[in-house]
Amino acid sequence: MILEGSLDSNIETLTQRAIRLYHERKDSSQRLIVSVAGVPGSGKSTITGKVCKSLNKTLGMQIAIVLPQDGFHYYRKELMAMNDTDVLIKRRGAPFTFNNSRFLQLVKEVKECGNATIFAPSFDHELKDPQENSIEISPSVKIILLEGNYVHLKDDGWREIHRLSDEKWLVLADLDTIKHRLVQRHISAGICSTIDESVSRVESNDLVNANYIVDHSVQPDIIFMNQ
Repeated sequence: MILEGSLDSNIETLTQRAIRLYHERKDSSQRLIVSVAGVPGSGKSTITGKVCKSLNKTLGMQIAIVLPQDGFHYYRKELMAMNDTDVLIKRRGAPFTFNNSRFLQLVKEVKECGNATIFAPSFDHELKDPQENSIEISPSVKIILLEGNYVHLKDDGWREIHRLSDEKWLVLADLDTIKHRLVQRHISAGICSTIDESVSRVESNDLVNANYIVDHSVQPDIIFMNQ
């Protein structure tokens, strides 16, 4: 299914779809997992956040939460201890700069231990490293929106993650919009100090990652065209 049209109507469509999946799940002891992927700058984090807020408002309780892939970046000190450090630092954000085995372990725990409180890391953009135990997933949380660039990859270590999801959503946007968002994001986050530097990073890293995502991801159930 491809969703086009207004943002509000699409958020409502996704909200109602997630609610239906929640009520239809076969094992009520497990949490529902909806994975939301997209290329850098597609707006997947914003869309996922809006759906999460809509779910909690519609159902009248804090039943949904966003679990971002970003919390599973390797720490900078870990990258510095690996081979090809310069490449790893330059390409930080590529699939091989994430601890996907740790990510998989936590996603399994979140899904299977539906009545347990589980803590997950987020990513601190000021520190440029993960922040441990900053996301609390309480027993009342039954819907997990698993958000990240690579949550639908076919690669070893990644495909085991998307196989745990009950449904897969993909957020897309046009290339010009993506490039503009990313250039501004790198400036705002202090990753780059000039427009030229930011454009260079987008072209040498983000768009390379975007092409990899398109070429190496499984087919989603829903495609959201984020205009």
